[in-house]
Amino acid sequence: MDPRIAHLETQFVEAFNAGNVPAAVSAFYATDAILVLPHRPPAESLPDIQTSLQELVTNGVQTLTLKHDQSTSTGNLAYVTGRYTFGSNQYGSPPELDVGISTILYRFLAGVGWQAIVHVCRSDRREHLLDEWKECRTSIERFDKLIVDIRKYGFTLITGLLTAGAFWFVKPDDNQQADYARSGISFVLNVLILALFIIDRANEVFLRAAVKRAERIEKYLGSIGLTTAISDAAEKTGIVTWAVVLYTLFLLVDPSLPLLKPLFAVVADALTWLTTLQFLDQVRAWWQFSPSYLALFSEAGRWLVKCFSRVGYWIVALPPAGIMTLVSLVLMWSYHFYTKKKLL
Repeated sequence: MDPRIAHLETQFVEAFNAGNVPAAVSAFYATDAILVLPHRPPAESLPDIQTSLQELVTNGVQTLTLKHDQSTSTGNLAYVTGRYTFGSNQYGSPPELDVGISTILYRFLAGVGWQAIVHVCRSDRREHLLDEWKECRTSIERFDKLIVDIRKYGFTLITGLLTAGAFWFVKPDDNQQADYARSGISFVLNVLILALFIIDRANEVFLRAAVKRAERIEKYLGSIGLTTAISDAAEKTGIVTWAVVLYTLFLLVDPSLPLLKPLFAVVADALTWLTTLQFLDQVRAWWQFSPSYLALFSEAGRWLVKCFSRVGYWIVALPPAGIMTLVSLVLMWSYHFYTKKKLL
């Protein structure tokens, strides 16, 4: 092969791998060149060629390699065949996104040099990608079924145990042995709920990994969009966050956690303060830009201190099982935000 053609291909590959698609296109292709990529319509102008290659980069292609098998030249034309590889360095993608046969027809013009006028990439991996996509869909269905079973049977078990625990907690036994039994029940419930949540979230992570891989294949093939459509609809519903909220409610209805009493007390304090004539007078004076707004802020500050005092006293007075519930809540939501940011 002509060394000038080899140098031209090397510059083209280096520019593409550096992410500089415009420079790669302008230096490699002639103004009347045609590029045919797998699963895409032919690009018959430099702007169309640049758009096609830029779409590859957008869909995850980061590296391009060209290997020559044979070349033939006659006059001002050269014909080169070989293998091409579109690769990726992104998480969740294989090193080779697509491989196939590359056929390039070059033309030599005086004062310009060699330029590609026809470039055809014929993929021989479409069937493999389709098989991988089908396996992704099977994995998605399997993980989805596992999550449904975990929530269906797990929520049924938790509901039954919480109901049984409530009957135990309302019994008038005040001896130390009964307190130990109640604490043990609450501890076991907390551990069970937290364990179910972790298992649920682990399968959710595996599910999202399969979904992301299926979406990448669909974007690359360009003719399938099932997973992308379903994923977009699921994201809009916020189903993952609602599942965490449901687990949170299971923790909050723990019989050892008297949550409603301090909550009602704070609400009652707020309603009492808001309905006093003194408060209304202060608001009216503040709205008229009177110095009395200081009294309004002072009253609001006293109310906030009172509310925080109630909550603080409630936390300090919690039994060990109630503290375990709060710890479980912190761990659950921390794990939720971590996996959502890093993995989902």
